[in-house]
Amino acid sequence: MSSTEKIERGATAVHQVGLQGAAIDALPAGAVPGTRAEAYSMQTRYAELEGQPTLGWKIAATSEAGQRHINVEGPLGGRVLADRVQVDGEAVSLSGNSMCLAEPEFVFVLGTTLPPRPNPYTLDEVVAAVAALHFGIELPSSRFTDVTTAGALQMIADNACGHRFVLGPAAKETWTSRDLAEVSMTAEVDGPAGPRTIEGVGTCTFVD
Repeated sequence: MSSTEKIERGATAVHQVGLQGAAIDALPAGAVPGTRAEAYSMQTRYAELEGQPTLGWKIAATSEAGQRHINVEGPLGGRVLADRVQVDGEAVSLSGNSMCLAEPEFVFVLGTTLPPRPNPYTLDEVVAAVAALHFGIELPSSRFTDVTTAGALQMIADNACGHRFVLGPAAKETWTSRDLAEVSMTAEVDGPAGPRTIEGVGTCTFVD
């Protein structure tokens, strides 16, 4: 099987499982990506099959705690598809969501394009390209029955657990002088166990 055939088969499997609202233990034999390049190509093809434009990008497992949580060695990039974005204040159902997590996020809106280049961009260059900082809530999900055993490459093909996203308001104060890793947040959760309040900071926050 050629790499092109593998990419098509893997992306189709992810797409079909999502349509069925089902879960699988692993991608079909012969469709498991062997490299990050193949995995991201599967993700690109998956987005094409979904028929939705990419409005933005998400990064899963940005912290060591997050990486341990899904058993990967580093961050994973995924797409925020247009039909998965919810407006601030809108009710969002978790029906069919396999992970049932709500992750408070910082959302960076670029005002200047950062095209690919051989050398990594510096922090100052990236900050200078950001036009606004918004707050958001990610509601991740996966098509794998166990995200801790799927592995990084299959998780990338699965859009890095990208599912629904709530885009909140823009920050009203200047944020570039703040250490965002130390910014605190409070989540009020009213679930089956009753109401509770959860505190967190930018370095790592999980709300279940």
